[in-house]
Amino acid sequence: MMGEETKMGDQICPVVDDGEIFAKFLKENSGARGNIVIRDNSLTRARRKAARTKLDFESKYGISGSRLRTFTAKLTRPSNHDEAILEYWYLP
Repeated sequence: MMGEETKMGDQICPVVDDGEIFAKFLKENSGARGNIVIRDNSLTRARRKAARTKLDFESKYGISGSRLRTFTAKLTRPSNHDEAILEYWYLP
């Protein structure tokens, strides 16, 4: 896993944009493909967010949507109450 966004957000200063870091990695490794896991309270909302996330990577960072696979899941509550809502994965 190369990065994540949680419901509580970054707890550090300055804020780190994991999506930007992930996009930079993909740009520098033109043969690489990325996997993005999106969780929300409903699968419908997670699917909508997955589509928006792909579009964001295309428009904001110039990463083709064909280089990204998205996976959606229903949000579960971990014991620390800081659940990941978005994860960026690279699998060689």
